[in-house]
Amino acid sequence: EVKMKNLTTIIAAIFLLTSLTTAQNYSLSFDGVDDYVVLPDIDLLGNYTLSMNVKPTSYNDYNNFFNKYPAYAFMQSDGTGNIYAHPKAGSDCSTGQSLTLNEWYNVSLVFNSGEMLIYVDGGLIHSCDNMPNSDDNSYNLTIGKAARYDGEYLNGLIDDAAIWSTALSQTDIQQYISGNTPDTDSLVGHWNFN
Repeated sequence: EVKMKNLTTIIAAIFLLTSLTTAQNYSLSFDGVDDYVVLPDIDLLGNYTLSMNVKPTSYNDYNNFFNKYPAYAFMQSDGTGNIYAHPKAGSDCSTGQSLTLNEWYNVSLVFNSGEMLIYVDGGLIHSCDNMPNSDDNSYNLTIGKAARYDGEYLNGLIDDAAIWSTALSQTDIQQYISGNTPDTDSLVGHWNFN
């Protein structure tokens, strides 16, 4: 009887620990129709870093990761899922690469004194030189849609979004992906959606 009671206690403890661990792993789901997040008016006029985990589920429309266009934007094109960014209207940095649908990735954009660097899972996939700084505008920053109108809705899942007002290094980005938030002095916002 004592052995059965101990076994029941152990099974209950394992179930509780599994439930607690599983319960902490959430993300936001975007249906590609009308789901989005509105953040404050975050102007990034100098160096900056944008990062999030994303799981795209369709390329039927643009997948907006972060959007404050006609200032800065970080997104995927419709049809092909090409990852690209705008430092401001009229300028873009296009990778020519997409993400496989229904798989999780960390995507990060770094603006560093005119150079845009785009990372996927901590690896540099593309860079563009001579990019202009972002403009100031009155739009709120959005996740999951265009900032200036209702359209270009993300179809997929997002988790662990962060913005820094500094250009993080590749090592910093890799630390962030590993669960260590670098340079908290310049951390503008961090949303883990748990």
